Amino acid sequence: GRNGFLPGRGGELKTADGWFKTGDLGVIDSDGYLYVVGRIKSMIVLSSGKKLQPEEVEEILVTSPYVKNVCVFSITAQAAGDKIIAIINLQERFQEAYKNPQLKNQITADLKSLCESLSAFKRPNEFIFQEASLELTSSQKVKRAAVVKSFELKQGKNA
Repeated sequence: GRNGFLPGRGGELKTADGWFKTGDLGVIDSDGYLYVVGRIKSMIVLSSGKKLQPEEVEEILVTSPYVKNVCVFSITAQAAGDKIIAIINLQERFQEAYKNPQLKNQITADLKSLCESLSAFKRPNEFIFQEASLELTSSQKVKRAAVVKSFELKQGKNA
């Protein structure tokens, strides 16, 4: 139709009171300002019922001078319960860390320190440094589903 939507889909894309469903999650502060904090489809719901937005964790991690790209997601490990994973591509000048355990440990400690401002349940349990570039969209955002699928495939091969 002329409004840019496919004919017949308008009802699915709007709430009963006429608001457009964007898939974004937001909060309104005490001054009435709306802040987008993530996407409904990327929300992580832990087995405890607690919820976290991976974007919140990623925004903190990309402030590190070490981090080029990052993808945060959760897995459920039978014995350990939920595990928050951060897969990280390092900036070019820190590429040696992929092969240098001491530098990798230093970077991990720095990233853990950065995450201390987060609630404990939101902090990554594991930082995985991946040399291969994370798959990106044309707008240079990490393709979360592709990264998770690749991780799961690798885990299956290592099991």
